[in-house]
Amino acid sequence: MMTNVETPLSAGLAWSIAGLAVASAVALWWGERELRIRGRLVAFRAGISSALLLTIGSLALTIEQMRSVPQYWQKQADSQLFVYTAYGSSMLAIGLSALIHGLILVFLGGGLLRRSANGSLTQERSSHATLVRMFWVWIAVSTLIITTVVTTLTTISGA
Repeated sequence: MMTNVETPLSAGLAWSIAGLAVASAVALWWGERELRIRGRLVAFRAGISSALLLTIGSLALTIEQMRSVPQYWQKQADSQLFVYTAYGSSMLAIGLSALIHGLILVFLGGGLLRRSANGSLTQERSSHATLVRMFWVWIAVSTLIITTVVTTLTTISGA
């Protein structure tokens, strides 16, 4: 039986991803507020464009973090394969979740940008932008919670 000891993933990278998620939510919230309260469509477009760029950056860092999860070469009977430890598998699951949610945010943000370009979003008809903002903020908050829990647990466990 082979025992694998692995070090935790980079906390700095995890907090960078969380920081980008929060910054994108703040940018979208500002843009949505400018549209809803002041009717400033240009400010909304700037906010959603910034949020999209920050989210794409967060996706790139998430992919990099998932690539850094260690794999181990293992031979079993007549098979040879790469395996992950329980920690590695759980980090891949969390990373995949972040990746999927980030892609959903890019899809929703692109839709908002398109709707703002064709005149479908106005101060009077901004409820779609408000719903997307609520979801975006929830993703940012959940990213902070997950990052806090994971980095705290890996720090406490001494891994």
